[in-house]
Amino acid sequence: MKAFEFDEKMFADLGETNIDLSQFSGPTNQYNGLYYADIYVNDTLTHQNQRIELATIDQEISFCFTQNILDELPLKQRDLKFSNTRKDNCPILTTDDPDIKINFSGQNNELHLAFPHKYIENIDTSWAPVSARDHGIAGIIFDYSLISSHDRRKRYGAYTSNKNLSSYGTVGANFGRFRVRADYQYSRKDSEGHFEWDKIYAFTDIGSLNSKLYVGELYTKSNLFDTFRFKGISLFSDEQMKPSYLRGYAPEITGLANSNAIVTLRQYGSVIRTIQVPPGPFSITDLPSGFSGPVDVTVEEDNGQTQRYQVDIANVPFLTRKGDIRYAANIGKISPLNNNKNSDYGNALSFDSSIGLTNTFSLLEGIMLTSNGKYQSYNLGLGMNLGLFGALSFDITHAKNSAYEKESFHGERYRINYSKRFFRYSTLSLSAVHSTDGYTTMQNYIYLKQNQTTRNINREKNRFTLSLSQNIPSISSSISLSISKNSYWGKNSSEYYNASFNKHFRTGYLDGSSITFSYSRNDAGYTQDKENRFALYVTIPLGKNSRNRVHYNSSYSDLTRQQSHDVTYYNYYNKNNFSDYFTVGTRAYRRPDYSGGNEYSLNASIDNTSRYGRVYATAEYAKDNQRATLGLDSSITITQHGIATNPRVYNDSARIIIDGGVSGVHIENSSAATNIFGLAGIHNVSAYYPLTYKIDNDNLPSEVEIQNSVFKLAVSDGAIAYRSTNPVTGGKAIVKIMLANGNYPPFGSMVYHNDNFEREISMVSEEGMAYLSGINKQARYQLKWGKEESCQFTIKQNDPESLNNIICQ
Repeated sequence: MKAFEFDEKMFADLGETNIDLSQFSGPTNQYNGLYYADIYVNDTLTHQNQRIELATIDQEISFCFTQNILDELPLKQRDLKFSNTRKDNCPILTTDDPDIKINFSGQNNELHLAFPHKYIENIDTSWAPVSARDHGIAGIIFDYSLISSHDRRKRYGAYTSNKNLSSYGTVGANFGRFRVRADYQYSRKDSEGHFEWDKIYAFTDIGSLNSKLYVGELYTKSNLFDTFRFKGISLFSDEQMKPSYLRGYAPEITGLANSNAIVTLRQYGSVIRTIQVPPGPFSITDLPSGFSGPVDVTVEEDNGQTQRYQVDIANVPFLTRKGDIRYAANIGKISPLNNNKNSDYGNALSFDSSIGLTNTFSLLEGIMLTSNGKYQSYNLGLGMNLGLFGALSFDITHAKNSAYEKESFHGERYRINYSKRFFRYSTLSLSAVHSTDGYTTMQNYIYLKQNQTTRNINREKNRFTLSLSQNIPSISSSISLSISKNSYWGKNSSEYYNASFNKHFRTGYLDGSSITFSYSRNDAGYTQDKENRFALYVTIPLGKNSRNRVHYNSSYSDLTRQQSHDVTYYNYYNKNNFSDYFTVGTRAYRRPDYSGGNEYSLNASIDNTSRYGRVYATAEYAKDNQRATLGLDSSITITQHGIATNPRVYNDSARIIIDGGVSGVHIENSSAATNIFGLAGIHNVSAYYPLTYKIDNDNLPSEVEIQNSVFKLAVSDGAIAYRSTNPVTGGKAIVKIMLANGNYPPFGSMVYHNDNFEREISMVSEEGMAYLSGINKQARYQLKWGKEESCQFTIKQNDPESLNNIICQ
C-alpha cells in the first residue's frame, strides 16, 4: 500500500478554494500500530478479535506474522519464504508469487489473506478453529419455561377443578471461559407446591483437546455405559469441536399428538425437556448429547388425557477415524435415588474410548468401578466401517454387583449396533442387546444399595430398537418406522411401534397440501392393556403460497374405544420477522366413559414468538370438560451492557447479544430485535461454526444510525457473545457550521461524535453545511481538518436556537 493523497485541483476548478482533504490522504505509515481484528484466509474466518501489528516496510503496509499466528494459520509453511526484516525478529511474509494478497480493512477491523490453493492446508469453511472462537463476556442468565393450566371436569355428576403450575429452567453465570449453571424444577398442584434444584454444575471447553470439562452435579457422559447421576468431574471429547467430522448419534423421540399437547421427557425422574406440539406426529431431536438408557415420555392432550410410554436411547456404532481417539471420563460420588441420604454408594470411576486403528476398524473399551468394590463393569468391543454396507459395532460388557448383601450378581451384556445410509433418501439404524440373568447396570446397583430388602429390580434381558426412514422424492412422499421392544428377567416385556406415511402435493388444486397416516402400538408391559392407535392428518392451504390453512385430524384408539375428529383453522402471520399464529377449531369425539355417546368441543390457541420470548395459550371447552393452558419460554441475560431478552436457550447453548442502542432494531431473517434496553438476544446459537448476522437497515427506527450492520463470529458452547452496532442515537438535522473567526470550516472537514467512541459521522460540504445525527440532550461534536486543526461545538435536543447558530470553537 503506497503513500496516497487526493488532488484538490478538480474542486479548485469548480471555484471552491476552502478545501481540506487531508483526512483522506496520508503516508503509508499512518496505519502503523496494534489492532484487534478478525483474520480471514481465503474468506474463511481463522482468528477472531486477534491482536495484530501493521508496519511500513519499503513504503508498503505489511502484516507482522507472529509465530503463534503462523502456527495456527492453515498454511503449508514449507512452501513459503519468510525474512526477518524487523529488529524484533517479527517475520514478514515475502514471496515472488503475485497471487498472494494481504488487505487490511480498518473500517471493519478485518485482515484478509488470499493464498493460492497450493499454499493452503485442508480447511473446512463450515468450521471455526480454536483461535477464531468467541468465548463471550461475563453475565448472568435465566432460561425458563413456565406452564400454567386450569382444568374443570364433571365426574359422577359433580364438577372438580384443578390448577397446576410448573416451571423448569436454568440459572447461571459466565466468567470468561467458565460457565456455572443450576437446573431447577417447580410444580404446584392446587395449594401444594414443590421446588428442587436438579443439577448444579460448571463447564468449559478445552479447544486443544477438542473436549469439554464439566464439574458438579452431573449425569455421566458415556458412549458404552448407561447414564447415572453423580457429583464430580466429567471430561469427554466433543465431535462438534472438530472440523469435517460427522456428528455422533442424535437421540430422537417420536410420537403422536391428537391435539395441542404438552410433551414431557424424563429420565430417572428428572425433566429433560418440555415442549408444546401441534396435532400430528412429532419428533424431538434437540436433546442433550451423551444421554443413553430409558426415557419416559408423557403426552398430555388438551382434553386432559395422557399417553405414557418409554423409549430406549441406543447408541449407533461408536466409530473413530484412523489415528484418533474419542473418550469420556467420569469420576465422583454417586448421587442417591430420590435424594435418599441414608445409603453410602461410594465413589465411581468410569472411562470409555474408541481408538481408530485403521480406516475400517475402531477398538472400543471401557471400565466402570466403585470405590468400595461393590460394582465393577468392563467393556470391550470392535467398530467396523463396512463401506457400502454401512457401519457395525459389537461389544461385550461384564458386570459384577455385590450391593445386595444376601446375593451377588455376575453377568454379561452382548450388544450389536448397525447403521446404514442408503443413497440420499434412506437411513436405517438398529440396536440389539441381550443380557444374561446376572447382568446389572449401575442404576441396578444404586437401587439395590438403597433397598436391601428387595431383589425386585428391572434387569434387562433383551432390547431391540429400529429406526427406518425413506424419502421418495419422485412422489413427494416419505415413510418412517420405529420399533422398540424390551424384556426383563422376571418381569413382563414392553413394546412400542410407530409407523407413518406422509405425502405432499406439489401441483393441481391440492398444491401445497399434505396428508399423513400414522399407526402406533403401545404395550407397556405392566398391564394387560394394549393400545393400537390410528390417525389421519390432512392439511390444506387457503390459497396458493398461503401460510393460512385448514387442518383435519382423525384418530381412533381400540383401548379406550375413543374416536375423535378435529377441524382446525390455522392463521399464520409474520410481522418484522416475528413468528405468530392462532388457531380455532372444533372436535367431535366419543365419550371415554363407554356410554356410547358423542361429545363436541371448541378449542383455540395462540402462539407468539417475539424479542421477549415465546408465549402460547390453548383453551378447550366441552359440556363436561374445560381446560385452559398458558405457557412462556424465555431467557433473560444480564451483562455490563444491560438486559437482553429472547426465546429460551436450551442445553447449555450459546447466545449472542447485539447492541442496537434503541428499541426496534431488527436482525434479518430472525425474530430477534432490540428490546427497551436497546439489546437484541439471539438464542440457541450453534457453537464452533462461523455465523453471519445482519441488521435490517431498511426498517431502522428514525432515532438511530448504525455504523456496523454485519457481524461474523463463531462462538463456544454456553458463551454470551456481545457485538455492538456502534449506534449513534438521537435526532438528525442538516446544519450550517461556522468557525469562531466567522469563516466556514474547510470543505472535507470531518465531524466526530464525542461519545467516547470518536465516531466519524459526517463531512462538511460547501459553506459549512453538514448532516448531523445523534442529537440528544447535550450532544458534543468535534470538527477536524488539516494535520492538527480541530474545534468543538454542542447541540441541545429540542433547542432550535442551538441548531441555527452553531459556532465551532
